[in-house]
Amino acid sequence: MALMSGASCLLLLALAGCAPGANADPAGYPDNHAGQTSAPSPPTNGKAAEAGVASWDSVEPRAADAKTLARAEADCKRRSATSKPGSQELLACVWLGSAKLASGDQREALEHFRAACDAGAALGCVGAGNVLMQGGVAVTGKGVLREPAAAETAWKRACELGARSGCWLLAQTLERGKDSEGALEYRKKACDLGVVDAC
Repeated sequence: MALMSGASCLLLLALAGCAPGANADPAGYPDNHAGQTSAPSPPTNGKAAEAGVASWDSVEPRAADAKTLARAEADCKRRSATSKPGSQELLACVWLGSAKLASGDQREALEHFRAACDAGAALGCVGAGNVLMQGGVAVTGKGVLREPAAAETAWKRACELGARSGCWLLAQTLERGKDSEGALEYRKKACDLGVVDAC
């Protein structure tokens, strides 16, 4: 989603992430989330464009109104076992995660990111990992407990789905945890996917 220009990133994924369609992934690199050329730069849905409805590649999560949020909820709920990464319903789930995170609701953000991740959307996995790694104040009902192991699992899935940011975030986390062998494996994967700093 071309939400912000140039280096401006938005996904607000706790660890300086980027929004769907921003020019860089949550680690700051253009990404290839399951074949997409940027993180997650979804294609414009021709049917949505024909109907005069903006695709999720042109909607700003931070400035979402109630009508847009309701449409995103409806699109996300339409996901099924046959939904493909890059489909409008999965992009809506990732977008909702971004919007909920922007409003300070980590719990709902995580729910939407996980829904996208479970359906094979790599950026959903990256988002879930970022929320879980950061955590927040759970007593408000909107925060989640910090779960580094679960974050690593989400990033591993993102990496398996071809998201260079998932590989790179996992490599950096493993390095900080003194798992040099694991870090080297994911650093190599990130390098192979084009993260220059990982090489």
